[in-house]
Amino acid sequence: MKFRYRSVISMDSETGDPLLLMRPEIPVTVVGSRGRVTYSALVDTGADNVVFPRSVADQLGIDLNPSRRSEAIGFGGGSVALLSSTATLEIANPTALFRWSSQALFSDCQPQDDDVILLGYFGFLEFFQANFDGLRGWLELIPNHRLPLDKTVSSKN
Repeated sequence: MKFRYRSVISMDSETGDPLLLMRPEIPVTVVGSRGRVTYSALVDTGADNVVFPRSVADQLGIDLNPSRRSEAIGFGGGSVALLSSTATLEIANPTALFRWSSQALFSDCQPQDDDVILLGYFGFLEFFQANFDGLRGWLELIPNHRLPLDKTVSSKN
């Protein structure tokens, strides 16, 4: 499956000039007892886990286990409380769909307009060969034998 990078306009930290960034963000659908919603998620080779804002669990009826609370230290040293649950995820393009369930973490902090969904190693990257082509702005994901499929459709014709 191939996904085009998302174009984002940012500001150059030194000059303040507009800067075009290309990010490996892909659509990921999360399935819960109250339905399904597709979000834009950053494929992050530096993230250990799949992390969603708590608002995703609340919206979709995903039960969070308060006894499985942990904490993560992010870039810059800030800490974030995390709750664990099993999430059903889907990625798709015009020719294929993959659905699986795995552990995910949900950040227990105040929602923000710019909440980022991270697709890290455990629960996502461990299941794919990921080829990042920064020059062309493409991410190719090839499932490996570890992907615990709930459903596979190799063709959506």
